[in-house]
Amino acid sequence: MTRSRYLLLAILLAPAASAAQELPRESVWCWYKVCGGPIFALEIKLDKTIIFKSEYPVCKEDRSGIPDWTWLKNLEFTFKPRRAIVWEAYRDSRDNIITPPNQIIKGSIWLSGCGEDDVELGLGFTSNDKVYMHTIYNANPRKRGRMEIEGGLVVLTYPIKHARRGTP
Repeated sequence: MTRSRYLLLAILLAPAASAAQELPRESVWCWYKVCGGPIFALEIKLDKTIIFKSEYPVCKEDRSGIPDWTWLKNLEFTFKPRRAIVWEAYRDSRDNIITPPNQIIKGSIWLSGCGEDDVELGLGFTSNDKVYMHTIYNANPRKRGRMEIEGGLVVLTYPIKHARRGTP
C-alpha cells in the first residue's frame, strides 16, 4: 500500500476508533444530590432503640456527573450502649472483640459506591483508636432494607414521604 492509502484508511477508521474509546453512559443511584428524587431515611438501632437517624436525598444520574464532594460526605455519631457488644471475628482475627457497657462508640457512614439499583453505604464502628467493624450495606432507594451488623445492632433504610417534596 502506498502512503496515501494508509493515510486514507486512517482517516476512515478514526471515527470508529474514537467511538470505541467512549465509555458507555451508566445511570446510577447516588446520595445527597437533590434532583426531585426520593428522600431516604437511615436508622441505626441497638436493641430496638434508635441511636442514630438521618434523612438524605437520592438521585439517579449518569455516573460521570456525580460531584466529587458526594464521596467526601460522612455521617458521624456516637453512642454509649448500656450493655457489652460482641464484635464477631472481624477481619483476619478469629477472636471476638467485646466492648464493655458504657463505652463510647463512634459510628461513621459514608458513600461507598453508586449502583444501578442501590446506594452502597460503608459503615464503621470504632472506639479508642480501635476499629471494631467496617461493613458495606446496599440500600435500595425504592424499598425498605434491614441488616443486622452485630447482635441487636441493626441498620434500617426506607424511602419516606415529604409533604413539600411529594412521594418518592
